[in-house]
Amino acid sequence: MAASSNESFGLKIATAFSIALAVVLLISVYFLNSNYNIEYEKRVKAEADAGKANTAVRTATESYNEMRTALGYPAIEEIESVRDQMKKDQVQLKAEIEAINTEVTEMITQAQQKGQAKGTDAAQFEALKARAREIADAFLNNPDQSYKAQVTRLKDLTANQAKLTTALALNYIDVRRDLELANEVNAQAKAVVENGLAAAKTELDDTIRRDEEVRETLVKDNREKAETIANTETRLTNIVNENYAKSEKSAKTISELNAVLRDVRDQQARKEDVMNKPGGRVTFVDYGSGTVRVNVNRAQGVRPLMRFTIFDKNAVGITSDRPKAAVELIKVGDPARGENDSLARIVKTYDPADPIRYNDYIFSVGWSYDHPQRFALIGKIDVNRDGRDDRGDLIRMIEASGGVIEYDLPPPGTDRSVGQAAVARAFDRLGEPLPAPVGRASGKISGLAFGYVIDTRPSLLLFQPKTGEPTKEDIAYLQEESQATKEARDNGVRPLPLEKLLNMLGYDFSAPIEGRREAFDKGGVQELVKPKPPGPTSSN
Repeated sequence: MAASSNESFGLKIATAFSIALAVVLLISVYFLNSNYNIEYEKRVKAEADAGKANTAVRTATESYNEMRTALGYPAIEEIESVRDQMKKDQVQLKAEIEAINTEVTEMITQAQQKGQAKGTDAAQFEALKARAREIADAFLNNPDQSYKAQVTRLKDLTANQAKLTTALALNYIDVRRDLELANEVNAQAKAVVENGLAAAKTELDDTIRRDEEVRETLVKDNREKAETIANTETRLTNIVNENYAKSEKSAKTISELNAVLRDVRDQQARKEDVMNKPGGRVTFVDYGSGTVRVNVNRAQGVRPLMRFTIFDKNAVGITSDRPKAAVELIKVGDPARGENDSLARIVKTYDPADPIRYNDYIFSVGWSYDHPQRFALIGKIDVNRDGRDDRGDLIRMIEASGGVIEYDLPPPGTDRSVGQAAVARAFDRLGEPLPAPVGRASGKISGLAFGYVIDTRPSLLLFQPKTGEPTKEDIAYLQEESQATKEARDNGVRPLPLEKLLNMLGYDFSAPIEGRREAFDKGGVQELVKPKPPGPTSSN
């Protein structure tokens, strides 16, 4: 019984616990259900608010995207980046507008300079530049830099551009209309010209046809005449060739004969003994004072210190008849004062047995009535035949007689300065320009020369040094000598042997030859001229 009582009590407790648990569970379910409802309502409200927020965000995002697309930046998402890019684009836009304005201004300036505009045109060009600057400044310098303001200013620029384009189009239409009118006028004028041209062409064709007929006739006549002329020219050419051959043969023969004649004349001139025309005569002789009077005066060109050679009045040649004496003028008469003769001193008398007589000839190889006689010296000049060149002595004798040396060609080893100085004095006296020296020669041989002096006499010295092989200088000199002799002959200048010229100058061939020392003993000379010391004195 006790066991069943315990089980009944336990069952009661379990039942009570189950009821209590059920009550607690019901209460928990109630509260849970109540909280769930509250949370559900909150969640529904939150979901509704979230949907509204998402809708607003989506709407804002769509608006932002539409704005980015409208502004031209669809690829940039951040608004700050869009703002920065807009600022960069504004700066670049201003720079481009400034560049466009500068380019427009330069184009207007170039057009102004190219056309050289003046007056009204110049003012219009300046107005265009000012207007371009004004429009650019309106965009660049406006304080309102908002997008709307920039769009408004771009609208103004577009409107100005549209007006300008419309004005240009209207101007183009007016110009085209004027050109069309001008073309119509030109077409009418062209039609008139073409009609006149057609008429002129028809007339020209007729004229050409007539001229062609005449030309054919003339060509036929000319062809016949040309054939006749060709036959005549052939005959003439044959005749000319024959004459040329004959002329060439004749010229060759004449040249050969002239060469022979020059050689004959050269040999004859070397042997010529007849004296030229004398200069005057002796009119009075005074051996006491050693003077003579001669019938020459200042009007005839003589001057004091001029030397003359006296020949006998019956002399017919120079080489066979030696001169009597040599005289030198000391006082020249002046016809203006009534003096028709001159006084000369006797320098030298060659033969005391043949004195100077009245009416003897006076002769000067270098003196002429109107000009000095010219001489050319070619080769070695050995006056006294001692083997040495004496051209300096000969030049002094010629100049003392009134002559000049117009050409000098000394052989190798001879001093050229003496001849060069004489040639320079000659051309200065003649008043002619001095020719430039060529090779060893000085001056030039003219047709006015009295003669070219040559010396072919051998030296009187017994022992002469042997000549070796000719050098290049010797060969060049021989060529110059040959050329100078040929030039003298071509100019008609006769050869003048030195011995003949010396006779003309009154040279004394019997005068002794002055010796020349080759060496001397300096010590011996000094001993000779050194004063001797006084000798020892003797004492008693």
